Parts: sequence; structure tokens; C-alpha cells
Amino acid sequence: MAITAFTLGDFFQANSYIPHGHCYLWQTPLVWLHVSADFFTAIAYYSIPLTLLYFLRKRQDIPFPNIIFLFSTFILCCGTSHFFDIITLWYPIYWISGTVKASMAIVSIITVFELIQIVPNALNLKSPTELATLNLALNQEIKERQTAEIALQELNNNLEKRVEDRTTQLAKINQQLEQEIEDKTRAKEDLEKNKDQLAQLAAIVESSQDAIISKTLDGNITSWNESAERLFGYTAEEMIGSHITKLIPEELILEEDLIAECIRQGQRINTYETQRQRKDGTKIDVALTISPIRDEHKNVVGASKIVRDITARLDVENALRESQYFIEKLANYSPQILYILDPIAWKNIYVNYQSFEILGYTPEEFKNGGTELLLNIVHPDDIPTLYENKNFWQKSQEGQVLTTEYRMRHKNGSWRWLRSREVVFARDDYGQVTKVLGTAQDISDSKEQEQRLYEQGRRESLLREITQRIRQSLDLPTIFNTVVQEIRQFLEADRVVIFQFSPDSDFSVGNIVAESVLAPFKPIINSAIEETCFSNNYAQRYQQGRIQVIEDIHQSHLRQCHIDFLARLQVRANLVLPLINDAILWGLLCIHQCDSSRVWEQTEIDLLKQITNQFEIAIQQATLYEQAQQELASKNQLFVQLTNELEQKKVLLKEIHHRVKNNLQIMSSLLYLQFSKASPAIQQLSEEYQNRIQSMALIHEQLYRSEDLANIDFSQYLKNLTHNICQSYGCNTDSIKIKLLVEQVKVPLEQSIPLGLIIQELVSNALKHAFPTTEGEISIKFTSMNSHYSLQVWDNGVGISRDIDLENTDSLGMQLIYSLTEQLQGELHYEYVGGAQFGLEFSL
Repeated sequence: MAITAFTLGDFFQANSYIPHGHCYLWQTPLVWLHVSADFFTAIAYYSIPLTLLYFLRKRQDIPFPNIIFLFSTFILCCGTSHFFDIITLWYPIYWISGTVKASMAIVSIITVFELIQIVPNALNLKSPTELATLNLALNQEIKERQTAEIALQELNNNLEKRVEDRTTQLAKINQQLEQEIEDKTRAKEDLEKNKDQLAQLAAIVESSQDAIISKTLDGNITSWNESAERLFGYTAEEMIGSHITKLIPEELILEEDLIAECIRQGQRINTYETQRQRKDGTKIDVALTISPIRDEHKNVVGASKIVRDITARLDVENALRESQYFIEKLANYSPQILYILDPIAWKNIYVNYQSFEILGYTPEEFKNGGTELLLNIVHPDDIPTLYENKNFWQKSQEGQVLTTEYRMRHKNGSWRWLRSREVVFARDDYGQVTKVLGTAQDISDSKEQEQRLYEQGRRESLLREITQRIRQSLDLPTIFNTVVQEIRQFLEADRVVIFQFSPDSDFSVGNIVAESVLAPFKPIINSAIEETCFSNNYAQRYQQGRIQVIEDIHQSHLRQCHIDFLARLQVRANLVLPLINDAILWGLLCIHQCDSSRVWEQTEIDLLKQITNQFEIAIQQATLYEQAQQELASKNQLFVQLTNELEQKKVLLKEIHHRVKNNLQIMSSLLYLQFSKASPAIQQLSEEYQNRIQSMALIHEQLYRSEDLANIDFSQYLKNLTHNICQSYGCNTDSIKIKLLVEQVKVPLEQSIPLGLIIQELVSNALKHAFPTTEGEISIKFTSMNSHYSLQVWDNGVGISRDIDLENTDSLGMQLIYSLTEQLQGELHYEYVGGAQFGLEFSL
């Protein structure tokens, strides 16, 4: 084999060798098996040295750190060799891979040599049990050493203290000796000077208002002044030489022993309050001031007692205490909070116990809480008002009361309304207010009542406005749009809508016909809503008055499809009331809270019930109005049709009356032509018939000229009729007068024709037969009352026989009159009163 020279380029050369993957015949499962195994082995090899190095860094007291470092390096090289095994599967850089393995071999050899060297030392290491035993013994030695050190320190301290105390004691003895020598010298010098002072002192003792007594250490009394005689009732002769216990109640004897012991120790007792006993056995309250009496050697040889009667003072104090107790009880049992406020520090100096009853805080919490407590429990909106009170207090006059209403938080978190009355209680020398006295009354109930009344007033006002608007308008869209706006503003809701079900939709489809929505929530007005969850079963419940109250759709009993539907409409809380029209579910009134959940108050639900009642009235009125409009339109159409038909009938009737009049005139002309050459009797009879026919023709002419054929103006009709009759008979109106007494009355056409014929016959007969001298008067009176008509025709002519039988007369005219009376279903009667008088009564 030829050996070639090795260069640095050959070190990184990969083209001269076959990749290691050829050894596996590039079988993919086999290749990836080796890749996975080498990869995870390398990762594990890298993790182990990193963990060891981290441990070595944290525990630098570990023995043999070098061997741990070498182990880490060796394992790291092993991991690197596995990575190169992966690389050489595709890239045959065997020189580099071999170098890594050579490095691993070198490190392993170094590790072996280092390990061999430390084995003896490692074998000498103590076991954990031995280490624990040694540690325990070491701790015991440390404790014993510390105890010895403390004892030694105490001995040193005691020795120093004894030396120091002895030195101090010797110094004091020396100083006392010097002082005694000086005192004796001074005492001799002052003895003469003190004689006058002793005399003055004796005078003071005798004149003192307090009892002054001196006694020996054994308790025998050696002096007794006049005030003692007055106080106890014993004279000096009685008490000097007696024992002091004579003045002490039996139950307080031990007290004197304690006092005597204090005196023996040279102590002074100041103002000790106790009781003593008079000569008469009564007890008195006294204050004792007891001082030791010393001899010239400063030894205590007795005691001097000053006894002061404090009965009056104690009575005053007891009265004051009782008064304070009474005031405190009065304050604590007052139904109001009583407090004294320091406006400078802004804290309570005094608060009565009612603060706990009203606000839940004890007086101690108020006093200790200070400014921070007050500011924390006062409602933020009311704090400026309380600060403004400071200015009032500073400027207020003596006794001027400030009344304020504000809110404070109860300890349980609720807000309570208080009404305070405050007055300045104290000022300093500069006029600054230092104390404010105040009372605070709990007015929460009245405030709640005011709020309820206010809300009730608002509800009544809203309901009144809605009711008035419904009564004033039948425009349903306008009513809906206005009312939903007012409801949303009143309830402070996010959206209020009116939903109307589509007819024949099985209560699953409908439209939003009115809406009031708060930005930024999306409007849904005029939206077609199809709610498959709303079944016929729900409709029946709503039709029976069901009200749906949902405080939070996500915490409700609703079906998921219903929750999803409401969520799409941005609804979080929902209140739904039915709208009923004619016992049928017409629609729903829906109030939505979109931004959060909401607790619906019962007062709100009651108000909406009343509003839905008004809505139902409006819907019913609008429905009835629409039906009335439709009926009115139909009736108007029918009225137009009937009017046209009536006009046609009027034209036809006028044509008929015109033709009847023409035919009657033709008949009259034919009679004239037929009998013009007949005998006078025939001509007279023919002329009579001609006159009757002519009168009837005049009646029909008057009718077809009338504007209203249904109801004839009978007054005008009668004037024209009588005028035409007179003309046809050629009567002279100056000789025969016709007097008409006719009311302005309308008579139907079917009654006007026979009534006109009756009048024509009666007037014609009167013109022909009643006035032989051609002078006279014919009167016609026609009246009506409640559809009852009365006709009277009379004249002042020759008249007709009283015995005439109107039903069976031979007169053709009278027969015609009787026949027409029956046609009117009336009653005809005749009287003779200086002429003929006919009366006719009939009703419609």
C-alpha cells in the first residue's frame, strides 16, 4: 500500500471517503434508528456534565473537584463523538471524528491516573454516620466551651463589681463621717436659731385647719392639735399617750401596719385617702400625709400625720361622678350618635356607643381611627361638604347650629344616611375652633322612603304620560317609538324593543317594530327575527301572563340555543313581558342590559306591567281604529253608491210626478173637450172633476219641483198648494181669505201626497159651498209633536150638518177624504162651530 503525505487540507476532506450510511445500505429505518439513538445519547451526555458543573459551582467545598471536572470533560467528549457519528452518515469527515475520539481517549487516560491518586484519600473519608457522630460531639464541646466562657465572664464581672462596690461603700462611709461631723457642728450653731422657728412651727400646727398628729413608731400619740380635737371629737388629754388605732376602723387596722413599715423605712406618704373613726363612732373620709420624724442622728423615731377631712370633696366628686355617669348613660342610650370632633386634627375626641348601633364601629375605633377612618367611611361625594363645614364653624356665631346630611359606610359595607347638627364647643385663645359638638341621626329609612316616593312619582309620571299619549294618538308607530325611548331612559337600560309576531308564523317569526338603543350597541330595528327556540309552548305561557326575568343569560336556565340567540344580539340580562290583543299573543316588550348582568327590581316589573296594559289598550284601539277606518271606507263607498241611487230615484220620482201632472192636465183637457157642449148639469159636474184633477196636478207639480223628495217642507208646500187652489177656482183673495197657521216641519213624501189631497178637497169644498155671499175666511193649522201630527181646517161659512156620517156619505169628496185618512192611519173628526171644522190626527 502506498503511503501518501498528509496535509491540513486532507483533514477537512470529505470526498475521498465513503459516507458511513453505505454500511447500512441506506436503509431508511436503520439509518434513522442510528441517528435517533446517537442524537438522544449525545443530548444526555451533554446534560450530565452541565449538571455536574452546576453542582460543583454551588458546592465549592466538595473534595476532589478536579476529578468531577475531568468526568464532565470525558462525558462531554463522548456526546460530541455521537454527534459526529450522525454527521459521518452523510459527510465522511472521519479525520475530525477520529480527532474527537482521540481527545476523548486522552481525557479518559488523565482521568484514570487522577482517580488512582485520590483513591487512598477517598478511602479515608468518614462515613455519614461517623460524620454525624463527630458533628454531635463537636456541638457538645462548643456548648460546654460557651458555658465556661459565660461563667468566666460572670466571675470577672462579679469580682469587678465587688471591688467597685467596696470602694464606693468606703467612700460613702468616709463621706458620711465627714458629713456627721459637719452636721453636729452646724446643729450646735443652729440650735439657738431654731428655738424661735420651733415656736412659730408650734403656732402654725395649732392654728392649722388640718388635724396634725405625731406618734411614736409604736403608735402612741405624742401631740394633738385643736383641729384634731374638732375633727375627731377627742381632746388632747384624751388622746396623748393613746394608741393611734383608736382612730382607725377595725377593718382598716392592717392598713396602719403597712403605713408604719413605710415610715420605719424613711418613706413619706403623700395624700393617702382612707377612712378614720370619730369619738361618736361615725366614719369620715380623710386624706393622710405622713412624714417620718428623725432624731439628731437621722434615725426615724416617729411619724407626723396631717389629716384632712375630704368628706365634702368626695361628696362633690361622687356627685360629679354620678353626673358624668348619668351623662354617659344618657349619651350611650341616646338614639343618635353624640360626638366631639377636633376639626384641626380631623378626628373624634369622643363618640358615644350609639355609633356601634348605627354604623357598626365602636367608640374606640372612631377615636383611634382618626382622619383616615373618617375619610374612608364618608361617601366620596360628601367629603367636600364636610370640609366646607370648617369655614362655617370658624365664622359661626355663638350657639349657631349647622345641619348637614351626608352618607357614611356601615362596617358591613352598606351606606347609611346621617343628618348631623353641629355647634362650636370650644375655641383657643386665638379664636380658632378646637372642638365641635355634634349629634348625628340615622335618616336612612326616611331617605329610602323619599327615594321610593320619588321613584314612585317618576313611575306614575311616566305611566301618566304614556297613558295620555295613547289617548291623544292612534298612531301606533309613533306611540311605540316615543314610549320605548322613555322606558329606556327611565330604567337606564341599554336597549328597549317591541317585537311583533308575524301572523300565521306559529310564534317563531316576527319583526322589531320599535327600538331605543344606547350607543355603541347595534340597533336591530326593522330586523326580521326567526327564533326556533321560541316554540308554541312558550307562546301559551306568555299568553297566560308569563314574565321572563333573566339577570344573566350565562347563569340562567335557558336552553343553549336561546342563550346563543341572545348573545348574538349582545344581550346579557333580559326582561320580557307579553303584549296581548284580543286574548292573542300580539308581541313582546323586551328590555335588554348589554354591558353587564342586572338585578331587575320588582317595582320595575310592576311598572312595565302597567305600561304593557297601556300598550295593549293602544294596540286594541289602533286595531279597532283600523277596522273602523276599513268599515268607514266601505260605508263611504256604500254611501256614495246609495247617494247615486237616491239621486236616480229622485230624478225618476220627479219624472213620474211630472208625467202624472201632465196626464192629469190631459185628462182635464179631454173632459173639457168632451163635455163642452153637454147640458149645464153635465158641464157643472165635468167642471168639478176638472177642478179636482187640476188640483191633483198642482200637487204633483209642487212635488217634482221640490228639492228634497224624502222630506217635504210642508209649510212652503201648503202655501203653494192653497195659492194654486185659489187660482184654479178663480176666487178673490180680498173676499175669501185663507189663513195658514203652519209650523216649520218636514213631512215624508208618502204622507205629503195624501195629506195634500185631503187639504185640497177640504179647501175646494169650502170655496164651492161655504160662502154663498162670496165672503169668508178659511183657516188651516198644522202642528207636530214627537212624530205626531195634527191638521185642523175650519171656515166661518154655512157649515155642514152635525149629523153627517163621514164614513157613509154620498159626497165623492168626503169619501175621498175618508179614504185618504185611512191611508194615513189617522183619525178624522168634524165639528160645527159657526162653520165647518175638520180635524185630522195621525202619527209616523
